[in-house]
Parts: sequence; C-alpha cells; structure tokens
Amino acid sequence: MKLIWNSGEEKARKEPTTVSQEVLPAGEHEAEVVKSDSRQSPFDNVKTAQNPEGWELSLWLDVHVNGKRFRVFDGIPATHTERITTVLASAGLPVPSAGMKDFNEEVLLGRTVRIRTYLSKTTGKAKVGDYLAPKAVIEGKKAGPGKVKVDASDIPF
Repeated sequence: MKLIWNSGEEKARKEPTTVSQEVLPAGEHEAEVVKSDSRQSPFDNVKTAQNPEGWELSLWLDVHVNGKRFRVFDGIPATHTERITTVLASAGLPVPSAGMKDFNEEVLLGRTVRIRTYLSKTTGKAKVGDYLAPKAVIEGKKAGPGKVKVDASDIPF
C-alpha cells in the first residue's frame, strides 16, 4: 500500500453521514455494492487450516427503502467459494471456474445484488442471510448484456 497525502478523503470521511441510523427491516432488498475488497478478518473464527491468515471478501452494501439509505456489511471467508459465486451470480457476473485462485473483487463495485436480510439476535442489526438471483433471471429475461444465462431446460418445447 502506498500512502496518498492531501487527498481530501480524510476530511470527507468526517462529514456527517447520510446513512440512516434506523435498522433495515428484514426481508428481500436490492442493494448496491459500494465497497468490495479483500482483507484479513479481525475475527478468529474466519482463520482455519486452509485460511490461516483469515482472508475474506468484505462487502459494503447500500439499500434504499422509503427514501432512506441503509448500509449492510458482509464478510465472506475466502474458503466459502460457493457463497462468493452466489454473490457474483446475484450481481449478474460470470462465476469463476472451480479451482480458480485469483479473484478481482473490484468487479462487484457499483453492481446491484439482491439480498435477503434478517435481524441479528445479538446486535439487532440487519445481516445478509442470502444472495438471490437477479429479478431478470427470475422473470426469464437477461440481466445485462448476456452475462447471466437463464436455464431453459425445463421448458417443454
């Protein structure tokens, strides 16, 4: 990492936030990925024999409900490849091939994903339970320029 001095971003971070302090209601929502990066998790339960340093995909998701913006965070361990492929599919992006090691998490920035949230019993905050297929796939339409394919094998014609 290289330090970038006098960028003005530090001052901008101190400005009042427009994120709602209320709790996002549980349910299905469309969310924009506003931050997507890899990091070493601060939580010990992410560290395993296969992932001793605890690398995870860190996502910041913005959800707009009734004119309010809610931010939901999700950390997905690098060993949870099935969940990561589900995130990519929800964003209408191609999923990586099995065994692929390198992943550019920045492809998710600015993308819309569908999520199902629940309220944590310990914190009372919204947590991501599932990433859902894009509405276009459910409705049988393409989501974007041919990036998501609809499985039509069960259509009787």
